[in-house]
Amino acid sequence: MLNALVVLVDETNSRIGDGGTFSIRIRPFEAGSLEIPFDLIIKGGVLLAGSLLTINTVASQILKTIQQAVDLKKSLKGKSPENQENGETQIPTVINKVDSVVINIIQNPQVKAALHQAFSEVEKDESIDGIQIVDNKTREEVVDISRQEFPYFKYPEVGDDEEMPAERVRGVRTNLTVHTPVLVGKGRWKFIHEGNTIHASIVDESFLGRVRKGVEKFGAGDRFLVDLEIAEKYDTTTLEYTRTGKYTISRVHEHKPPPPRKTQSMLFQEEDDSG
Repeated sequence: MLNALVVLVDETNSRIGDGGTFSIRIRPFEAGSLEIPFDLIIKGGVLLAGSLLTINTVASQILKTIQQAVDLKKSLKGKSPENQENGETQIPTVINKVDSVVINIIQNPQVKAALHQAFSEVEKDESIDGIQIVDNKTREEVVDISRQEFPYFKYPEVGDDEEMPAERVRGVRTNLTVHTPVLVGKGRWKFIHEGNTIHASIVDESFLGRVRKGVEKFGAGDRFLVDLEIAEKYDTTTLEYTRTGKYTISRVHEHKPPPPRKTQSMLFQEEDDSG
């Protein structure tokens, strides 16, 4: 569940934050207690468990956006917002106004995968009847999800009489080794991923802007930490999903130089033949 929170905060921070980094610090909790105290720290300030909640407007907005994202997931009851012919997104009437950022967050592949894994694991423990995030200062419930609502945060289950979706996009956070960068235009970059060569489009405009300005420098063996979206199609023969060869990088988190090369030196010692 904490991993899902990290992914959710990271995606929210990347969309509405001011470029600051964050970390989550778990504090000691009582044995047998299901209440886990933690600090969400952004630029050195405590977000969820300290007085900066009302001072730091960025932190406050991140928290509010996460709250809206959870409320929208609950209202959708496991369904996805429907795209209408006029390009608008249909959302439940119980939420009068939802920012497009919130919709993009709940549709992010990494967020969906992290929430699915978290609630699949929590649901196995029948003694847990709900998940809450509480402001430690005011004791206000920021997030409240009952056990009956757990399925709304997982991938829809397919019944025996239903067909698997023909295509899907699976999101992963992974490292890529740069093979051939695209410094001009919007062509597909060439990478090495898990020992295989792939071509991927980059849609992270912030990163691409740095590339165009020459801020990003490239050398042999450079690596990226990225959010990679992998397009897959369902194979009715093997009953498994296989990759279509379409890859999209939604965000470049880190550009790392190649690891230092290890050089092996040998010490030769001449033998003394004098005796």
